[in-house]
Amino acid sequence: MFSFSCIVVLALGSRSCSCLQFTYPNFNAIKMDDFTFSPGSTIADGALQITPSTGNMRHRSGRVVYARETLKLWNNKRMAPTSFRTDFLLNILPGQNGAGEGMAFVLTNNPSLPNKSSGQWLGICNATTDGTKTDPVVAVEFDTRRSYEDDLDANHIGIDINSIKSIRQYPLSNVSIIFSSGSDVWVSIRYHGTSKLFQVFLVQHSIRGR
Repeated sequence: MFSFSCIVVLALGSRSCSCLQFTYPNFNAIKMDDFTFSPGSTIADGALQITPSTGNMRHRSGRVVYARETLKLWNNKRMAPTSFRTDFLLNILPGQNGAGEGMAFVLTNNPSLPNKSSGQWLGICNATTDGTKTDPVVAVEFDTRRSYEDDLDANHIGIDINSIKSIRQYPLSNVSIIFSSGSDVWVSIRYHGTSKLFQVFLVQHSIRGR
């Protein structure tokens, strides 16, 4: 189960605004209209739940998209990318068969979950769209398995552009953050449009009782 206290996906589309700001200290059923959910995704226990709580997570993927507004990443007046920041709490709670492959924060112009994107694809793309610009996507992956030879290990973050293969990776076991431990991890993702600096910050909060 993936639990959050903020945003999962920002979708880019025709309805857009240059200034977008919102806060969700917690989630409840009343706020469901603010998001679109792929089958099996929902709001549960005050959090966004991306995949069901039962079953084999290695064969499931999900996507939750903020649907009220879209973020325009390119500012025509300034001829520069827009800066953005998003903060959320991430919790990957292992099931009886262990944790799945991980989770990804995604920036995309297509809010729909790709077909056959479970397992190693992390709901980002599939074997057909991987490495193409069919559905442009930038993702920060929170990986809990070593799915490819190029993966550093089974507990790392990666930055992906139009592919599941990361252009940058960083191992986390050496800083005592284990995604699949059931811990709450505070995540902050920031992009500075002028300097084109993309940053990801992680802080482990607490371990929830099981």
